[in-house]
Amino acid sequence: MNAIEENPKESRRKWLSKVLKYQGSIWFWKKGYHGEEILSRDFYETKVDYMHRNPVKAGIVEKEEEYLWSSAGNFFGIRKEYLDLHYFG
Repeated sequence: MNAIEENPKESRRKWLSKVLKYQGSIWFWKKGYHGEEILSRDFYETKVDYMHRNPVKAGIVEKEEEYLWSSAGNFFGIRKEYLDLHYFG
């Protein structure tokens, strides 16, 4: 958090600090978060679907592919994304 709060070039310092702090601590991940290695195509697809649906659940967009910072547009063949994606398999 110091990297945000002490960076004079970060124009969103106040907003990010307010959004990420909860009860005096930084809450970026849910408590108990743990990474899992993706070893199967089914597990991969489950995680990709979850990530693509998050902006819809949050009410930011109506359709997964409408969120510009998501790879959903690439998955649906609507637009080329900012990063080259490599599919699991």
